[in-house]
Amino acid sequence: MPVVYRNTQIAMPILLPLDILIVVMIYLGITKNTYSFFTLAALFAVLEALFAWLTTIGTESTLEIRFGIGLIRKRFRLSDILSVQPYRTTFLQGWGIHLSTDGTVYNVSGFDAVLLRLRNGKQVILGTNDRERLLSYIRQYAGLQPTDAHTPFH
Repeated sequence: MPVVYRNTQIAMPILLPLDILIVVMIYLGITKNTYSFFTLAALFAVLEALFAWLTTIGTESTLEIRFGIGLIRKRFRLSDILSVQPYRTTFLQGWGIHLSTDGTVYNVSGFDAVLLRLRNGKQVILGTNDRERLLSYIRQYAGLQPTDAHTPFH
């Protein structure tokens, strides 16, 4: 099925600290002549490859999110989405993949997001740097009406 929506958000809050750690571990590995630092550098490089960006891909029937190189991904059928609304994450909700009081968070940077309410009763929070286009895409292809414009963000 052809892609009708695509966006990639770079994980700047994750990249900078990991890059610094990788450089420090390589430096320590060279100066201390200890291979365990190289192992740590490799581990941080793998983490970076897994979470360096979040790509959101939409077709006419599915919405998929992929972290980094794509080993970690989640797919939603648009027909399973009951509603979507703008959402603002908090600093405490952080970045990555985890549960929050409002649902499962998938986020790599920033605080803009959309909140999906699914037919199975679950809620999903998708971080994005392209909120309006993502909302428009989901509403159009899932056949949803916009929610009340006065609904506050969380």
